[in-house]
Order: sequence, then C-alpha cells, then structure tokens
Amino acid sequence: MKKDLEDLLEQIQTIANLVDARVKEYRERSKVVSVFRSVAGVTDDLLSSKRRFLKELEVEFGSLAGSSVKYQKSKLFVFTDRLMVAKESKALFSKTKSLRYKHQFNMVEIKISNFRDSPLELDITSVKTEGTVTVTKYRCRFNTISDKNEFKKLVETQQEEAFALEGDLQTRKSKSVKTRTWSRKKRVPHVNQRLKALEARYKSKRGKGGDKEGNNGGASPTETTS
Repeated sequence: MKKDLEDLLEQIQTIANLVDARVKEYRERSKVVSVFRSVAGVTDDLLSSKRRFLKELEVEFGSLAGSSVKYQKSKLFVFTDRLMVAKESKALFSKTKSLRYKHQFNMVEIKISNFRDSPLELDITSVKTEGTVTVTKYRCRFNTISDKNEFKKLVETQQEEAFALEGDLQTRKSKSVKTRTWSRKKRVPHVNQRLKALEARYKSKRGKGGDKEGNNGGASPTETTS
C-alpha cells in the first residue's frame, strides 16, 4: 500500500513539473510579443515561434570608439538566441518613458569580455559575416555586479546550447551523407550482378535458339542404294 502511494505521488510530481515547464515556456513566448509591442522601431523578425524571453536589464549602453564611449540609458533584452538594446527616452512634459530600438545581436555572433577598469562593465564585440566581415565593439555598464554576472551566465549558456545544436546538426548531416553514399555503393555491385545475370540469360537463350536451327533448318541426307 505504501509503495503504491509513493508511486502515485511520484507520478503527480512528474505531471506537476511538466505543467510548470509548459506554463513557464508560454510566459517566455508571450513576453516576446509584449516586448515587440512596447519597443518602437523594432524589426518584425523579433517575433519567432522558437524565440523565448529570458531577462530584461536596465543598463547604460554605447558604441566603443577608441577608448571613449557615449553611454545612453537603455534596456537590454536577453532572448534565447538574440540580444536587443532599446534606448530609453522621455518626451517633454511626459511622466512616462518610452523605448526605441537601437541594436540587436545574434547570440552566436557576439563575444563578451570583462572591462578591466570597471567591475560593472562588459565589452561586447559583434562579428557579422554577411558578405564581408564586420566587427563592431560596444560597452555595457550594469547597475550591479549581480546583474552583470547573471547576464554573462545567460549568454554563455545560450551560446553553448546553440553551438551544441549546430554541431549535432552537422553530425546528423554528415551521417546522412555517409549513409546515402554507402547505400549507393551497396546498390552498384547489386545492379552490376543483375546486368551480368540478364546478359548470361540472353546469351543462353540465343545459344539454345542457334542449336535448334542447326538441327532442324538443313536438308535431310538421302540414302543411296547400289
């Protein structure tokens, strides 16, 4: 009886964990739509069925030109496969702030590194390889070290998953090519054998036909009597 109750409780816990995971995933997907609606000028491709929202952080963000940076108060949005930066702005006589799209980066196209002169700052290097290679550097200042470390962990985790997925895809493609090549090589001897068998059968039939003509086609010899 006790064993049955324990099994039942384990099943209930498994179902509860599955429901929690689905609810969490739904919220993360819904948040992508919410961000899309709240940021002016955002690109339409932000909306993707595979993309999930992970974190929103208040930062100061700016392009790195030499050693100088012109920071702007911004919101940094972390998604499963992308970063997006939106600039905070406030209209005259308005009490509310608005967000306007500034930058976005594919997760696999960036490199992050600590800025040695400040524990609150990170350098973000974007490398795009569309046609020509374009390298752009930015600097991001976080409000707390905790925010910075959480951001780094999120980016590193998503990059590892993306690279692992890409590696798995390449492996499966390689296996598929090898399988097709092996099957093709296997079929070739089989086809050759069939052709040889057909050729032998054809020659055999021709040979039998020739013998038949040789036996029946000529004139019958006549007997001579003295």
